[in-house]
Amino acid sequence: MGASEERLINTAVEFAKIKLERAERYFERGYKSESYLEGYKEAEIVYFMQADNGLIKIGKSSPVNIKRRLQGLRAGSPCSLKLLYCFSGTKGTEKQLHFALADYRKHGEWFSPGLRLINMLPSDI
Repeated sequence: MGASEERLINTAVEFAKIKLERAERYFERGYKSESYLEGYKEAEIVYFMQADNGLIKIGKSSPVNIKRRLQGLRAGSPCSLKLLYCFSGTKGTEKQLHFALADYRKHGEWFSPGLRLINMLPSDI
């Protein structure tokens, strides 16, 4: 894992922690319900990985296991994989992306790099 990937992952994990801390404070002050807090306890890191054949995997992992998940994907893949982007989301974020990009789906969680998918990624990738 390169330094730029490490920074990207660490940033996403830190945002997940900040979101959870903020949700806990709102809950403690009585501003939000327990179900609101539970949503943040189930935070996920959503990632976009591109294979050297061009296909992009949209997946998720817990903040604790994200590095191990990406290493496992690389170890089991017949082609090289590059982490394009990851961010802190909630449990349904990955499903929403899969639904929104269904017409680009090739197999499982792998998608063609169509224009709408590419436009979802930061422009400096």
